[in-house]
Parts: sequence; structure tokens; C-alpha cells
Amino acid sequence: MIATILKSSATFSAVEYNERKVSKGTAELLEIKNFDLLEKTGNISMTNLRNYLIKYSSQNENIRNTQFHLAFSCKKDEYSYEELVKIAHQYLDKMGYGDPGQPLLIYAHHDTANNHIHIITSRVAPDGQKISDHNERLRSQA
Repeated sequence: MIATILKSSATFSAVEYNERKVSKGTAELLEIKNFDLLEKTGNISMTNLRNYLIKYSSQNENIRNTQFHLAFSCKKDEYSYEELVKIAHQYLDKMGYGDPGQPLLIYAHHDTANNHIHIITSRVAPDGQKISDHNERLRSQA
């Protein structure tokens, strides 16, 4: 299992990347959590998802690159997508991204021989505080 923290951004470019793959049929949105009205109305689009994450993250103006983007990959189908999602939730809890109210998108990608998922959330916690990125890569490896 490999967990790779990908590039952060202020514009949540990972949403566009993943939604483009969805439109090509090489990815699917497995999970969406804490997107309030978007979930209730079903008005889920790339623009709406990005705008929601940008607005949500604006509650802490001190964080420049608020996007947290992570990929989990396993060898071939060593883990099912359902298992990868469970592992992702455990990982997010340990890394500080698992609080109730934290917006979360999980995408499955089907464009390689290895099962892998992409996770997108904000570096801003529901209470407006920054989620600690201190030694983030070392903590991720552990």
C-alpha cells in the first residue's frame, strides 16, 4: 500500500482533475461527505464542489494552500475499493482530517492496473483551525 500526499493548492485543482476523469469514464466518485446543500439537492458538479471547498476553507484566511489531496494505491487488486475507503478513513482520523463536519471527496480511479483512490479535503478543520501539517509526510509514512 502506498499513500502519496499530492500537491496542495488554493483553488482545489484536484477536484477538476478527478472530475475530468469521471467525465472520461476512468474514475467515479465513491464518497461525498459534509457538502450540505449540494448533497441534499444533488447539485454536484466540478464547479460547485470547488466553490464549496473554497468557501468552507475561507473561514481561515491564514492558510494559503488549503487543499489536501492524497492518493492510496495498492498492487493490482490487493485491496478492493471498499477496503481502500475504510483504510482512508482510518488514515484521515490519524492525520487529523476525520472530524465530524470535515468535507470529504473520495474518487476511485480505473485507469491503471492498480486499484487506487484519491482523497480531497481541506486543511481547515470544521472549527476554523488549521489541521496540523507538522511532519505530515513522516506521520503519513508511519
